[in-house]
Amino acid sequence: MSPRRPEILIIESQRESVAELLRLLHGKAVDVMVALNVSDGLRKAFEGQPDLILINIDLPDSDGVAVVQRLCAEIATAHMPVLVGSSRRALRYKRAAYSAGAVDYLVKPFREKNLMARIFVHFRLPLLASALPRRLPAAMPSFFAVSSRHESRVVMEAIAMLQTRDLAWPGTVQLARQLGIAEADLEQVFAQQFGLSVEAFHGRLRLDWARRQLRTGTQSTARIAQLLDCCNASDFAHLFRKHYGLSPEDYRGLHG
Repeated sequence: MSPRRPEILIIESQRESVAELLRLLHGKAVDVMVALNVSDGLRKAFEGQPDLILINIDLPDSDGVAVVQRLCAEIATAHMPVLVGSSRRALRYKRAAYSAGAVDYLVKPFREKNLMARIFVHFRLPLLASALPRRLPAAMPSFFAVSSRHESRVVMEAIAMLQTRDLAWPGTVQLARQLGIAEADLEQVFAQQFGLSVEAFHGRLRLDWARRQLRTGTQSTARIAQLLDCCNASDFAHLFRKHYGLSPEDYRGLHG
């Protein structure tokens, strides 16, 4: 049985931007719904129950930040990760989006592999991948020959395994062995999909765990850095700022 493909809801009023996003997501292991205005976006979010929402907060017919806040507050949609896309780079816009509940902030124009990495970090894949066999076929051929057939399955199963291990890094060799494929093929899939090694993608998962700890937990920044195996709080702060655009303390302050 094939796993259910993750579904993204795009809320974007500019048709050119929608076309570009559909081009970037074409052929990827996702299904897509599109809403060209806020009212249609809210309806599709409530009724369609997507796995993730990507919204442009620069909407002409509504306050995009207020829409994010509503999506993150409503019982029917609060479980859905909301990624914000915007052409605005200033810190105040990022702070407003994160304060409203967004899990990430992407600056336009989007880059394909970075977009896919940021999306898949926030999918909760263990349930979606639960229909997969515990092991993929041991004699699976090289992905250089059959990537279109097996790549999406491997991506979902691998990420699901990484997500269920919390912070523990199993190593690419062990992960590939569990999947029943060659280590080189696993690395090739992640490089093609996300422009990252498997370990680097796992680092993104760990950084998202840290973000969630900052938002809802009580552990100090130093303790979070320790759990992430960062050398010190300063190194963690550098990694966090590089990815999210603000410091861990600033992010925690938005949700204090």
